[in-house]
Amino acid sequence: MLPLLLALLACASADPSADSSPGGADDTAAPAHPWGDDLAVPEGPDVPVSGYALNFGPPWGWVVGATVSVVELPERQATTDEEGRFDLGALPRGELLTFELSHPDQVPIRTGTFLLGHEDDGGDAITDLSFQSPTPAIYALMAQASGVDPEDDACQVATTVTRRGHDMITGTGTHGEPGATAALAPAADWDAGPVYFNLSAANVIWPDPALTGTTHDGGVLWANVPPGEYAMTGHKDGAEIRPVKVRCAAGYLVNAAPPWGLQVTAGGLDPDDPGYE
Repeated sequence: MLPLLLALLACASADPSADSSPGGADDTAAPAHPWGDDLAVPEGPDVPVSGYALNFGPPWGWVVGATVSVVELPERQATTDEEGRFDLGALPRGELLTFELSHPDQVPIRTGTFLLGHEDDGGDAITDLSFQSPTPAIYALMAQASGVDPEDDACQVATTVTRRGHDMITGTGTHGEPGATAALAPAADWDAGPVYFNLSAANVIWPDPALTGTTHDGGVLWANVPPGEYAMTGHKDGAEIRPVKVRCAAGYLVNAAPPWGLQVTAGGLDPDDPGYE
């Protein structure tokens, strides 16, 4: 799954000294931040963060020996073990943090951004933070299927709308929540998206620009997104879906992977539904 958006600009008056608003006040307001204004978290201890890294596509399996770092706290790093696992220890509560995986055989990739300690972002612990990490060959194949050439000065954004009770390694059948839509805000002139992923078998998927919603794969992408901060949301009647904060940086794939992407937290398909067969 792959990834453009720019903050909306307020229009200035042609004559800054001319003010037509009542009382002489300037009624031009800056656009609201896509993450909202209330980023407070309950008091408590620092938040432990751990997870794993998987290959997205062949050769499958775990990504071993990769460096996982905290973008905003680059001195905090860990290395994935033989089962792709890493442990970053306890990180500062109340901080907005993004996680990055680096490996010579993989495309540079980051997660969504977490407000540590917030109930939507793991609360008192972030466990099973996952990286779906493609090789350059798989990344190029997905880009070709999307009909987009990734640009060096943009980022690519992807996620999975994931059914309740599922993540990358647990759950019955396919992990996607079909029939959902996804959005990235604020809107801007990205090259493609949302583009949803189709599938013909559990491990045979591709971005299909003809689709208007998720399949049982759940994957979705936006291509060539301008650097900036965005809010990712999902919608499906009868389902509650976790929102995602995105910090887009040039040259990166930002993949909010299960269970920390657009995760269904209530409603939707039953966790035991086999999904695609």
